[in-house]
Amino acid sequence: MTIFISDLEDACQHGDATQVQHEAARVYLAADGSPAILEILAELALQNVEGNGGFIYHCLRAFAFKPEKERVWSFVQCILKTIKKQPLPPPNVGMNNGPKDMKLIFLNCEKPIDWVTIAAVWRLWESEYRRLPGFKREISHWISNQNTTKNKNPDGSNPDNIMRFKKNGGSYFVKVAENIIKSNDQVVERLSALEALRYFVKKMPIDCLPIFAKKINFLMNNNESR
Repeated sequence: MTIFISDLEDACQHGDATQVQHEAARVYLAADGSPAILEILAELALQNVEGNGGFIYHCLRAFAFKPEKERVWSFVQCILKTIKKQPLPPPNVGMNNGPKDMKLIFLNCEKPIDWVTIAAVWRLWESEYRRLPGFKREISHWISNQNTTKNKNPDGSNPDNIMRFKKNGGSYFVKVAENIIKSNDQVVERLSALEALRYFVKKMPIDCLPIFAKKINFLMNNNESR
């Protein structure tokens, strides 16, 4: 099995579409349709966190909702199709960083698509997948190339609604989501970004909430950079 996995990794690395399909089928059959192949491909895809991180998280999560053996090959094809979109960089060396750095990356980034990526890789970092060490290796390398500078004077907006949500829960994000749906403007992209913000609210200290409020205002009022 180890040899088959190595051959699959090499084929993906070289971008040979025909060989990738052949090697993926060999691993799939040798493992009797085990979903472990999904994690192998996910680790490869995370060599390009920027392009694949969000998709990989949601793909693995979607399979976990209904982890049936007959669905494995369909999910294999989904990941392979994503990997084929861009040549994979070489496997990366892990770095000494983690969630504390992801907080700073999130606070510094402005594009909603980046919020989605950061939320996805943070969730992967805190997952329990068997290939987690490989996931962390690739994610930590990606973190090392992001802006982790702490802004001493961040610009923000009134955070009262988010403050109430953080303390007491409630329907604040549901109402924002309903407004996005009613707008009929890039609904899927904006809802994905909103879900990322909702996730981060739980992770961040209260003094960061004005930045959240500003990001939500941007999401609701801006059609650019999505």
